[in-house]
Amino acid sequence: MKKNFHLYMDDSGTRHPDHNLRPESETPDWFGLGGILVHEDDIDACREAHFALYAKWTQMGTSPLHSEEIRHSKKIFDG
Repeated sequence: MKKNFHLYMDDSGTRHPDHNLRPESETPDWFGLGGILVHEDDIDACREAHFALYAKWTQMGTSPLHSEEIRHSKKIFDG
């Protein structure tokens, strides 16, 4: 039987890396691309976990998650 997977990709880091070192408090000077494969049987469970995350962080509304804000405890992730 054929197995179907869904690929979700996202980018992280600055849009214009210039290789100049900066203090940690500033925007990182790198760019990364990552992703996750989800088996089609697990899509509903992943969506439920995603909705649960949004329910926990109610201030987020429907805006997208930004890993930079999460990693550096900015905006609603500062506490």
